[in-house]
Amino acid sequence: MKKILLNVLMVMAGTSLFAQTSLGHLPLDNSSIAVKPKASAPKNLDNIKGENPASYAKAAGDTIWYDNFSTAANWMMTNSSSPNTDWVITSTMPSGLTGQGFAAPNTPSGGNFAIINSDAAGASGTQNADITTTNPINCSGVGGVVLNFQNYHRRFQETHTVYVSNDNVTWVAFPVNEQYAPNTSSPNSEKVSLNISSVAGNQATVWIRFNYQGAYDWFWVIDDVTLTEPEANDLKLDQVYWYGKSIVSSTEYFSSIPLRHAALDTIFVDGAISNVGSDNQPNMTFGMSVNSSIIGTSVPTALAPGMADTFSIAMPYVFTALGTYNVDFGVASPPLTDANPANNVRQRTVKVTQNLYSRDQDDYQGGGSWWGPSTAYMIGNYFPIYATDTLRSIEAIFQGSTSNGSIVSAHLLDGNFDVVASNQFHQLTAAEIGTPISFYMGDVELQPGDYMFVVENVSGNDSVIIGTDDTALPTPEQVSFVDVDVDGTWGYISFTPMVRGITLSGNDPCHNVVMGMNGAVSDASTLGSITMTSIVGGTPIYSFNWNGPTGSGITNNTNMNLSNLTMQGTYTVEVRDGHGCTATKTFNVAGSVGTEEIALQASDINIFPNPSNGTFNVTLNNAKGTYTIVATNVLGEEVFSKQINANGGVTTQVELNNVSAGAYFITVKNNTNSYTEKVLVK
Repeated sequence: MKKILLNVLMVMAGTSLFAQTSLGHLPLDNSSIAVKPKASAPKNLDNIKGENPASYAKAAGDTIWYDNFSTAANWMMTNSSSPNTDWVITSTMPSGLTGQGFAAPNTPSGGNFAIINSDAAGASGTQNADITTTNPINCSGVGGVVLNFQNYHRRFQETHTVYVSNDNVTWVAFPVNEQYAPNTSSPNSEKVSLNISSVAGNQATVWIRFNYQGAYDWFWVIDDVTLTEPEANDLKLDQVYWYGKSIVSSTEYFSSIPLRHAALDTIFVDGAISNVGSDNQPNMTFGMSVNSSIIGTSVPTALAPGMADTFSIAMPYVFTALGTYNVDFGVASPPLTDANPANNVRQRTVKVTQNLYSRDQDDYQGGGSWWGPSTAYMIGNYFPIYATDTLRSIEAIFQGSTSNGSIVSAHLLDGNFDVVASNQFHQLTAAEIGTPISFYMGDVELQPGDYMFVVENVSGNDSVIIGTDDTALPTPEQVSFVDVDVDGTWGYISFTPMVRGITLSGNDPCHNVVMGMNGAVSDASTLGSITMTSIVGGTPIYSFNWNGPTGSGITNNTNMNLSNLTMQGTYTVEVRDGHGCTATKTFNVAGSVGTEEIALQASDINIFPNPSNGTFNVTLNNAKGTYTIVATNVLGEEVFSKQINANGGVTTQVELNNVSAGAYFITVKNNTNSYTEKVLVK
């Protein structure tokens, strides 16, 4: 079972956060407390292409050194963990991990492997553990050296680093697995290759070290560690930068964008590429295709061994129609055949929609982040608006450990982080936690410019945890932001919160929504009630607007349920969902509701003016129930009659305009008693 990470990572990039600042270059806020999802099996990653397990080349001269952990003495373990936690060489996956769906490592050699298990140490543990080659490795006479190993892990907030030294004193760091976002898993297993020639080339003594640092994170498995000479032809696509005209050099475009804005945006693409082979690549070309059609390529360029550079695709691209776009990026150097084509490509998917604007990959699997139970915060994502539009709602997911009854709000901010519109102080129900909910924003006009869609934790000591996207894609800088303590100090964050927008740029989001509701009427006693039992269709959050019969006191009542009803009649409710879609239903209250009567007291009845020209006001104070008012002449003949319902004070009229002048008697009565007063018509 995954629990809330108790320690807070207080690493801040640069100086202190800036106060109220326009979107642009804000510092990193890395102080969130991430929340693991509950037991979750690893998933294969379709959008990050790693190398599948394969046998290492064994040709003479290719392999410099190889170890598959069959001899534990070849490695030494050290740590500064608390409590003491080391790497372990074993052939058995820990039961605590297999019980959560993690299979034994699937490596080419099988048998033993090395593992560090942060999950088993619990919420109070921290790990900083090394596994290092016991003896130096001789790389004399070999100018190019590549470190390869099999890699299997699930990632949370830990770091994986390979260190290489040629004197066992100075160590050079090579971070690995940084492309994996929190709560994502690698394939079981994948091959990782690092060109370590700058440290190991032509060196008689080389040491290899794997370092793991974490705190109640997951696990890291390594196996089949080899040093090989580099392949002759091996280009590697290290990173793709693809972005619209609003943000330069972002690593990710929107996952979903309304057509109105996509058609006015322009996609620019750069690729960071390295030559990890031993031969010059004379025609290195970086390209992009959309739905299998080549869109553009970079100018063919020579790339020498060991060199890396960034290359641009000359032709910008525009998404011009609704649909799902499968975007492929790749690098090659024709006519040469690349030895490892799997690390030459990256794939992405973009949905051009009617009205959904999102940065997350719609891959919520139970993860989340927060800033502690007593800390308010605002969090959200940046979205450029290219054409006049209307914001209908802001959608968010609050992670499953969020407290039932927590108070949250949603806000539309402009590019200066000023509030434009809000849906405030919603109390979360259990059914609204761990699932997408929408805050209806009241159809706010959006002029072209920069905006933020954010949600706010308003609660005091409640646990309010924003859901996070669990895809392996990294979060670009300067697109997701947080204001901890809601004091106007914003910083960007390194994960993607599940906060998105619904606009009216395409079809109305309600055009094919069918909503219905069911309720139960209780009217067997003198006080009635109406309880909503279910709502079918639509998207939470739901709001309610009740109106009852005249005199009932029910006018624009926003409660979900009605109680203590004292008047019979028809009650109507309009239900509005988070996207502004509405449905109406009526309920009839009858039975015994309002039948309890209060005995008439002369002091509670006032008939005036007396005498009059024929119109008399009858005021009843402290009245409840049904009353009959009758006027008779001196012969006892009825000349006027009416019935009223009262709940408290009420005034009504007796009209004697068509009778002769003289004396009459007005009687007010209920089932308990009656009151009669003589009146004069002039």
